[in-house]
Amino acid sequence: MKASSANNKVDLLNILLECSSSHQQRHLLQQYKSQIDRHLISKLKQIADQLESISEEPHDRDFFAVKKDDRQFTWAKIQHILGLIYRYHGKITSDNLEIAIDYYRKALTQFTFDIFPEDWATVQNDLGNAIRSRETGEKKKNIEQAIKHYKNALIVRQKGKYLQRWSDTQYNLGVAYAKLSNLEGNHWQDAITCFKNSLEDDSENNPILKAEIYNAIAVLYQDNKNENYSYNLEQAIEYHQQALEIYQQQRLIKQTASIYDGLGNAYRELSKTENQLKNNLELARQAYEKALQIYNRQDNPVDWAVCQHDLGLVLRELGRIQEAIDRFQLALEIFTPTAFPVECFRVAKNLGRLAFETELWKIAITGFELTVKALEVKQKRDSDQNYQDIDEQTILPFYTYLSEADIFDGQLPKAIETIERSRSRYLTELTAVHKHYESSNLPPKLEKALKQYEKIQEQIYKLQRQYQSRLSSDDDNISSQYRSSRKITREENQPPSLAKLKELEKDIKDLQAQRQEYYQELQFFDRVLAEQIEIPFNDLKQLQQLIKKPTKAILSFYSGLKTTYIFILRQDSIDCHECPNQSRQELQSWLTEQWYQPYLDNRYQREVWIEQMESKLTQLAQRLALEKLVDNHLQGLEELILVPHLLLHQIPFTALPLNNSHSPETSYFGDRFTLRLIPSYQILSFCQQRSILESSLVYGMVIDTQNNLEGADLEGNLISWLHQIPSNFCLEGKQATIEKLRYLLQQEKIQGLLSSHHACFNSENPLESSLELSNGQKITLRDLLTLNWRMPELHEVFLSCCETGLGLPISTNTDDVLTLAGGFLCSGARTVISSLWVVEDGTTTLLSFFYHLARRDGLSRAEALKKAQQRLRGLSETDLVEAKNKRKEARRAMESANSQGNREATEFYQQEHRMWNIFVTLLRQFIRDSRSYPISHPFYWSAFTCQGL
Repeated sequence: MKASSANNKVDLLNILLECSSSHQQRHLLQQYKSQIDRHLISKLKQIADQLESISEEPHDRDFFAVKKDDRQFTWAKIQHILGLIYRYHGKITSDNLEIAIDYYRKALTQFTFDIFPEDWATVQNDLGNAIRSRETGEKKKNIEQAIKHYKNALIVRQKGKYLQRWSDTQYNLGVAYAKLSNLEGNHWQDAITCFKNSLEDDSENNPILKAEIYNAIAVLYQDNKNENYSYNLEQAIEYHQQALEIYQQQRLIKQTASIYDGLGNAYRELSKTENQLKNNLELARQAYEKALQIYNRQDNPVDWAVCQHDLGLVLRELGRIQEAIDRFQLALEIFTPTAFPVECFRVAKNLGRLAFETELWKIAITGFELTVKALEVKQKRDSDQNYQDIDEQTILPFYTYLSEADIFDGQLPKAIETIERSRSRYLTELTAVHKHYESSNLPPKLEKALKQYEKIQEQIYKLQRQYQSRLSSDDDNISSQYRSSRKITREENQPPSLAKLKELEKDIKDLQAQRQEYYQELQFFDRVLAEQIEIPFNDLKQLQQLIKKPTKAILSFYSGLKTTYIFILRQDSIDCHECPNQSRQELQSWLTEQWYQPYLDNRYQREVWIEQMESKLTQLAQRLALEKLVDNHLQGLEELILVPHLLLHQIPFTALPLNNSHSPETSYFGDRFTLRLIPSYQILSFCQQRSILESSLVYGMVIDTQNNLEGADLEGNLISWLHQIPSNFCLEGKQATIEKLRYLLQQEKIQGLLSSHHACFNSENPLESSLELSNGQKITLRDLLTLNWRMPELHEVFLSCCETGLGLPISTNTDDVLTLAGGFLCSGARTVISSLWVVEDGTTTLLSFFYHLARRDGLSRAEALKKAQQRLRGLSETDLVEAKNKRKEARRAMESANSQGNREATEFYQQEHRMWNIFVTLLRQFIRDSRSYPISHPFYWSAFTCQGL
């Protein structure tokens, strides 16, 4: 029967039902697609419904007559036809595909293997095609399900009897295995076998399909980089050439160019595996050039640009450097950062690296500028941080290349601007978001997510508290060593129930998983908003405006590929100090092995680390050529703003030693200069944009939240006396809850905060570093980075706790060092005083007292910390005697006022006497022997740093 007899819908339906293969049915549907409309589909469904009815005969015999015995078969046939219509007719959508799958499955309820094997196999094949094309659901499961249906079809469609249908299903199975191989990498041979099987049928004489199969086999061989990769590439070349011959015969120009491109790739890969390097590179070059004779920029811009890049790679290996550069530059005329960020990244990085290696600095700068721009564009577009084409962590090395190319090209200002763009990008974005919402209401969706996040966080705290309370204190030595520090310790209780512990662990993990979902939602919102805000990065002139006095300068540290640079930025000049032989690898490895890791290893046996501290700081000062830096670049300066890099964030710069050639009073770097630290210029700019009060701050305190730190309790009394802090602004013990602290910060709008209690740095997950409050509550760094903690009124924070300034980069390739101090800067604070290690309870109390005393006397925060550190390390018997005398003076004044009946003066001097008595008590803890300066070791006085203003 000829298809031309289908003059109307009834004829078309008859023809479709009489077709022996779904391939013929698909051809008819395509040929007569104008006749396929809702009426035909409705009529097919109506007939199917009639065939399912109980009546003996269909109602509409004029439309289509079906014998009673054929109803089952015809109903299934109609289901299959409906599936084909939805699968191949009109626009293919996910909904239509799912409808088609449903019809195919209905057909299989009647087309069974036992009764209608051929039709069963046909529908199995078509169902496999539909499921393989699914975009919904898990890809792997869809493909595996499709393979199962193809294998079912092959039970019937055997080679001997049904060669053409067997070949068709083999091809479909090959496509499915190829897709599965892309996901898993272990089914490529199955795919090749199926494709080769499909070539055995030549009955349709379809050369183009054969060429496509040859090409598919070639790609599979080429992509499989196993131990036989050379053989695979040779096979790929052979199949490419067979496909090429067909395409040339058929005069298919674009396909011919594509095969030449594939041959070029195969020869280029083969050159990496065989001794005949140059010969294969030449063959690759010839193949790419033949492809470019066909591709043209106007009609095939993307293919043309890809081929230009690939040819550039070959020319680079052949040593034809300028030609390679030319090809890369041609490709970049198409692959711009905004239009093609992924492709631009790949081409530009190769251009930059080639120019960098050959010291063509200006070309290298161009290449790496495009690389960085492409990464930034990609990062902006993928604001959910789900990078599939480019790993987000690759961005920092290219900033390094770019900044060093700037330096080698003599462009120091540009190098500093580049480095600034790379610093603390995550923290900068979050700070911008907090700034945006300083005084405005949050969107309802965001506010709801924040509330859910905090609710789950509170549940986690409670469970963690239960968990900790059930742990036994097996390490009595460890616990006892921390009773005099402000680091979290285990509580001593009865041995735990293992079953209960496991149950609590599971509950905590489940809640943490829920919390992470909300946190990711908050991160997504922050990231999108930050990109909408369009944070501008400062140029050199703007950076210099951050320096308010000629006696101040910014020192920016940066570990490059071959050396570490220290840029000295003054109001009107810029200079660069190099640290010889201190590459990023060298310096950062030394810091890890000699400073950071020993600290972690000896947190419980601090004597070992303390004993080595001075020696390590001396070695670091030598590595940084500190004496030369001071003599050649820092003359006339009084205050330095330090911007560390990577693990230099963990170093107490104030304790780096200087020799005595300057003066006996300047034996340390922190003696010669007043120091403060900042994560980046951008954060400093944010801090300076906030309103600033230098004195008369409204203070609040959070003190000894777990009632086990004697020094913290004494510290609270001393600071409360100095600043006359009202009792309702002092949260102590059980009163120190999250709710009450947030009320102080956001409702009472306190401007200065002393936080003196336990804290801990989490080296495995810095976001879980925390300040411990009462009743198992805590404030983690993760919390501080959310908008729940907006503190625009907060000027000054003194974190009189352990490890609040200690942090790690969020990855090995980024300078985002996450610390609790940074969290407070992000939330709105202008200045944060924080610690770099586990600090002693008593000496921390003394340092805090000296600092706040200096602040009351009018010194700036950085100056107050400097004076406090100097005073602490210089404590001696003389200070104890002086403190005792002041205590006596206060007592005499109190007694005199009391005898005169002056109640107000009596209370004042009574409080002053109490404070000096506390001070004497503290001093006696350390001044017990004949040592002139018993706590002069840097461990006691140099842990605290001033970050911000």
